[in-house]
Amino acid sequence: MNYLFRTMILPASIAETARNMAVSIIGESVADLWTVPLCDEVNEVTHYISTGMIAEDFVGLVSDPATLSEKAGISLAQAQAILAQADITEESSEMAMARLGLFNYKPDVIDERI
Repeated sequence: MNYLFRTMILPASIAETARNMAVSIIGESVADLWTVPLCDEVNEVTHYISTGMIAEDFVGLVSDPATLSEKAGISLAQAQAILAQADITEESSEMAMARLGLFNYKPDVIDERI
């Protein structure tokens, strides 16, 4: 099996749904996808990230709406909507996060607005 590097960033609103779909298609080996929170400039979680080597077969799921639709049993329109919100790239996590204006979430940072 071939593996490819990808950084995959999803909005928080769809991360759990995407993770559950991935698990239902591939299995528990992908249960840790999109569990690392990212935040905006005020340290509010807005996205989740997964980065590293993934199976070439999985690349099709996260890059081709028709493949996602078929494998997940969802409509093509639903697959297109999910992938339109996703940022899937060959860039490093640092590069992708910088491009999107996202930061590592730091739960121990005290919100000074309180």
